[in-house]
Amino acid sequence: MLDYFIPGSYSFMKPELLAERQQDFPLMLNIETAFSCNLRCFFCPPHNGTSRGEKMRAVGMMDWALYVKIIDECASEGPLLVLNMHKDGEPTLHPRFCDMLTYAKTKNAAEVIHFNTNAVFEDDELIDKILDSGVDDITFSIDAFDSARYRRTKGRDKLETVVRNVEKFYERRDQKNLQFPYMRVKMIGTEENREEFALFKKRWEPVADEVQCQQIHNFAGGLELNRTEDLARYACEFPFYSTAVNTDGVVALCHRDYNGKDIMGNVADTSIKEVYNSRKYQEYLHALRDNRTDNLPICRTCDNWKDGPDLGDALTEGLIAARERYL
Repeated sequence: MLDYFIPGSYSFMKPELLAERQQDFPLMLNIETAFSCNLRCFFCPPHNGTSRGEKMRAVGMMDWALYVKIIDECASEGPLLVLNMHKDGEPTLHPRFCDMLTYAKTKNAAEVIHFNTNAVFEDDELIDKILDSGVDDITFSIDAFDSARYRRTKGRDKLETVVRNVEKFYERRDQKNLQFPYMRVKMIGTEENREEFALFKKRWEPVADEVQCQQIHNFAGGLELNRTEDLARYACEFPFYSTAVNTDGVVALCHRDYNGKDIMGNVADTSIKEVYNSRKYQEYLHALRDNRTDNLPICRTCDNWKDGPDLGDALTEGLIAARERYL
């Protein structure tokens, strides 16, 4: 997975990779197995002061039959480069999450199957089931160095549990003599905790395969955040090679769309490929290319585009044309 993305990111793909893989099916897909969470992170749109007043989508879990339909199409059309088994909730809350991982791996739905987790659970058996599923890559979102910061950041006093679980993942992987999954620990940086990056790295580098410290973004306008970078706007990469499916089958323009602001279709009624290459999707790509982001609800106030590369006119046109041929 390291080879697919620009340095410091596991969302923005390398432009040269996109140039090689121009096609009419996503290279990366986020599947929201669960829209529910056992933490209350201050930066997460369902829980922060900026977006708390919005009427949020209904909490739910993806139906198994719908999941199978999605994975079977990915296996037939793909494989994807990256299948992210998470979006806006905590994926391990789905009662069949490990079955989902195993099914996707068995079907060869993606070159890399990955998920983010907060690692807040009490079931040691879950660790073994996840490791035995064949999953390729895991990110543990810890986001704090000490208990006080964790409680302020994540809304609950669970750092001790998280540390125990994460260390247990590495211990059990070694005991099982497994090469994979590759596992990283992650801390999102804010103005308040950035000075703790060095402490976080020192704590986890002896344990983890990788320590990722990442600058916070505003979650497509779901978090009030003032970033100072003065950049002329260019088209965000995400919609040109990826898409996301919510628990109910709704396809969102972007995995940052936490509340269904830009809906492209529903895979319960049609296919990913048909939605991904639809005229509505094309209209959005053209608007991004032409810098008409004020017309796109999820893009209008988003600042995450600043973290990705400028694809340039030629590659942007090529990616659009690859999908227009499907129409």
